[in-house]
Amino acid sequence: MSYQYSSITRVLLVQHNGRVKTYKNINLFGIEDCIQDFVNSWGYR
Repeated sequence: MSYQYSSITRVLLVQHNGRVKTYKNINLFGIEDCIQDFVNSWGYR
């Protein structure tokens, strides 16, 4: 799993096994929550 975060645009991009999800207007402290949400969205822990 990999992710990229841009503090300028506040966009977080999470990638895993060809799945990509983008979160907008994320602050630095919200990254972990977004990754958890991404993981939960396809039943992998």
